[in-house]
Amino acid sequence: MDRSKPCLRCTFRFSIVLIFFLFSQMAVSDIIYENPDGREYGEDLREGTLQDFERASSQIPVTEAAVKAQYIIGLLYTKGYERWGVERDLDQGLTLLQSAWKNGAADAGYTLAHIYLQGLGVTRDSELALEYLRESSNMGFLLSLRELGRAYIGEEEDWEDQVGQDVSCGLALLERAANSGDLKSAMSLASIYAKGELVEKDFVAAREWTYKWAESQYGTDPNAFSWLARFYEQGLGVGRDLVQAYKFYDLMDPAGADGKARLAEEMTDEQIAEAIRQSRAWQEEHNTFVPSYYNLEYQEDGSFR
Repeated sequence: MDRSKPCLRCTFRFSIVLIFFLFSQMAVSDIIYENPDGREYGEDLREGTLQDFERASSQIPVTEAAVKAQYIIGLLYTKGYERWGVERDLDQGLTLLQSAWKNGAADAGYTLAHIYLQGLGVTRDSELALEYLRESSNMGFLLSLRELGRAYIGEEEDWEDQVGQDVSCGLALLERAANSGDLKSAMSLASIYAKGELVEKDFVAAREWTYKWAESQYGTDPNAFSWLARFYEQGLGVGRDLVQAYKFYDLMDPAGADGKARLAEEMTDEQIAEAIRQSRAWQEEHNTFVPSYYNLEYQEDGSFR
């Protein structure tokens, strides 16, 4: 037997071990919770126990469930979680969050950015913090995209020493977040184009972003209705449309009561009826109802009759 040549069986075994090792080291997750504002991990906490997450976090090869567990337990130790008797342990939390980050969890990158920015249990390192924020934003994490975008337009004081103003870059990041469903990024864009301080005033763009602020796959924000009502009432970026304005004021009820009363002086009964029909259709579609849906109107004493 020629011992100068490697044994094929050994080579094969080594290859299998190497592949297994490499696979176990690969990032297996990008974004754990698609809508970070929704705090979906609360549902996971209600359904599991600390022991469940600890077992899952140590799985080899690393699975998506393991990365999620590393991230959640890391958060618990970072903040403390009285319900499960988890005392705050920044070292343990940092270790788990870094593990989740190495395994591809963009969510953990955003958390680590704030840990290093604030120096929570670590030496404050703003450059490393910015690196985490940028990398997690490149992975499409909505909170990171929004925060970095706002930093570039000068609306994030925590990052003003690390990020110089770059309006075009900031807008691009906010647009990416808003187009991915982040309501708050859409709100920022609507405000930017309506004010016209950082860019040329553009009510068409402001109205388009306000619609994305009002609703996305992640929920709705009724605060946008007052903007849409005003756009249609005043004809800003769109032809004046009293029916649409009345509809959005109706969806604001009781806050929109004054707007409806003002518009009613210019509208026919048929126009008002059509606006209410559209408002009710929207409410039924979204399973959310305002008092006017039941023919109740806001009274000066604060009641509905």
